[in-house]
Amino acid sequence: MYAPTRHFLPALLLTVFFLFSFLPTQSQTIAAKSDTIPAFHLQLIDSSFYISNQHSQQPFLAIIYFSPDCGHCIDLTEELIGKVDSLSNTLILLAAYKTLDELRAFSQRFQLNRFPFIRVGQDISYAIVPYYRIAYTPLVALYGPDRRLTQIWRYPEQPFRLREFLQIIQTK
Repeated sequence: MYAPTRHFLPALLLTVFFLFSFLPTQSQTIAAKSDTIPAFHLQLIDSSFYISNQHSQQPFLAIIYFSPDCGHCIDLTEELIGKVDSLSNTLILLAAYKTLDELRAFSQRFQLNRFPFIRVGQDISYAIVPYYRIAYTPLVALYGPDRRLTQIWRYPEQPFRLREFLQIIQTK
């Protein structure tokens, strides 16, 4: 009598072992993501695109993952606008996975088009959330002139602190 279940378990174990042998270890994954800019594509509210490997004139890059209806994100935006004169050396990318209409309304509410160094866009590649393992908004990742991660503010564990942000971009 043939017993197909006798071969099933060894085959399953070999398959699982084979699949996991190609996955990076957790420490490799964290190390690879610890200080580099993720690969992503934003569709900006003017229908143009921003690709993460584009270079800007500003030495600093701030990736802010937000939601237009998040109270903390609204507060953060108001804080940034209040100190906008101190931010011109930083390209600020406000990224979300909301519709372009929602993002346009958010941008119009704060008149963000007045600031050429602030861009608002939809994360069409959906690469930012898994890269930073975002559970809550806002998340602010600040990269220095060398395009290495300088500081990350992850709500609610480490809420955004404008004074700290400004100190970093003004001292380097």
